[in-house]
Amino acid sequence: MTPFFNRITVMGLLGKTPELRYLNDGTAATSVNIAYSEKYRDRHNGEYVEKTEWFVALLYGNQAETVCRLMNAGDGIQVHGKMRSRHYTDKTGTPRTTWEILADSVQMIALRTPKTDNAAAADVVTQPAMPGQRPSSLSECL
Repeated sequence: MTPFFNRITVMGLLGKTPELRYLNDGTAATSVNIAYSEKYRDRHNGEYVEKTEWFVALLYGNQAETVCRLMNAGDGIQVHGKMRSRHYTDKTGTPRTTWEILADSVQMIALRTPKTDNAAAADVVTQPAMPGQRPSSLSECL
């Protein structure tokens, strides 16, 4: 056993309202874009600059269903999981690599515009819906 591990935690805002899809085996799935922004002062000109980083997280099963049912663009979310790369060829034939977070757990941080009137929705924490192996990607349902 090695002393290394692959863990990432990201907290930010949803870039768009998540859409629920289903894999060929019937498993619920969604891909969410999470924006993390920070402001800092440029040391050359003294002006404040805002920089945004975007993360893609893959959610399956109960996690996907809950997030799609309760969350909209602009809502706060925290995702814990592992990073992984996926290689593909784009429409022009160029090989590409993308990095995704395979979510283990998800927490809704702040719902700006709840889809339901469930007052407890902001406190929902979803855990892995499927123990063990997860689907390798959302590509088969997109």
